[in-house]
Amino acid sequence: MFDCVGSIAQAVGEGLNNNEILGTLLPLLNKKWEQFSDNDRSLLTLFECFESVVFAIKEAIEPYAKNIFDRCVKILTNVLTNIKNDYENLFVETDFYIRSMDLISSIFTSLNQKAEPIVMQSNLIVVLREFLDIRDLCIKQYVFAMVGDLQKHLGACIKDKLPEFITCAI
Repeated sequence: MFDCVGSIAQAVGEGLNNNEILGTLLPLLNKKWEQFSDNDRSLLTLFECFESVVFAIKEAIEPYAKNIFDRCVKILTNVLTNIKNDYENLFVETDFYIRSMDLISSIFTSLNQKAEPIVMQSNLIVVLREFLDIRDLCIKQYVFAMVGDLQKHLGACIKDKLPEFITCAI
């Protein structure tokens, strides 16, 4: 079902942004979002579905954005802890890391400045900085892509920490 909804969202784009459709679709997706545990691999297909839906409906995701964002940050924090405890967990956790980062990026792109309060109330930037201590190029690539997205869409959220990220990049 998630693949189907994601494909429809990609195909119809902003045509999905209809109050009647969203009034049914978003509560159902959100209900599923809350049913899966943070390490349930079934959650991965829901991540991809939400990514497509967020991209299609843009600002209409705002009522659900904080819930989605907070869960993604929580999952990133869990992934970080698991990798720090045992580096071998990197290979098990990568999918959750990538999907969380991609969905957060979709929220930034869709909400732009409206995402600022959500980011400012979170520990996302601290978590991103801690991920740079992991010696994995894929992890670092995603962190720097996220820093770029933050700078592009929500510069005020990262301006104080940007020099630290630039130093790490160098």
